[in-house]
Amino acid sequence: MRKDQEDIELLVSYLKGKLDKAATEQVETRLRTSAEFKRMYGLVADLHRKGINPETAIMADSAKKLSMRMIRDHLKNAASKFVQGVTIYDSGVLPLPEGVRPATVDTRQIRYRVGACDVELSLYPVTPSSYELIGHISSDRPDRAFEVSVKAGRKTSKTTTDKHEIFRFARLDVDKYVMVIRSQGEEIGRIDLDL
Repeated sequence: MRKDQEDIELLVSYLKGKLDKAATEQVETRLRTSAEFKRMYGLVADLHRKGINPETAIMADSAKKLSMRMIRDHLKNAASKFVQGVTIYDSGVLPLPEGVRPATVDTRQIRYRVGACDVELSLYPVTPSSYELIGHISSDRPDRAFEVSVKAGRKTSKTTTDKHEIFRFARLDVDKYVMVIRSQGEEIGRIDLDL
C-alpha cells in the first residue's frame, strides 16, 4: 500500500509541475511502460481536473487506507472483464465512533458500488471463525430479484433477495470470497470479500 501512496503523491507532483527534469522523465517512462501506472495516472488526472485533491499526505491514516482501497478497486475494475464492486465504506477501516456499536458484538459494515447498484453488507460474528452476513442491494428497480452467491475455493453458497432487496447467509467461515450478484440470469457484478 505504501508504494501506491508514493505513486499517487508522485503523480500529483507531476500534474502540478513540481518535479525536476529527471523525475519528470522517470514518470513519463513509467507511463509509457506500465499499464497499471498509466491507469492510476488516468484516475489521478481525472480527480485533479475535477478539483479533487488526491494527495494522501494530509489525510488521516484510516482515510488513506480507504482511499487506496478505492483506487485499487477502480484499477481492478478497469482491468477486469467483470463489473467489480468498488468499496465506498468499510467500518473495519473507518470505525464508527466509540459507543455507537454495542460493546459485546463487534460488527462490520461495508458498502460497495456495483454497476448501478449500491450493496451494503453487515457482518456479525457467530463464532471466532465465522460470520453471519446480511446484505441489502439498492437498485433503480425495487421489484427486481437478485441471486447472490459467495464462493471460497470449491465451496459455494447461494441465496436470493426478498421483496425488500435483503439477503442473508447464516454462517460463512473466515475466508476470501468472491460474491457474484445476478438478476434474471445476467451478472450484475462481483465483490471480493475478505472475512
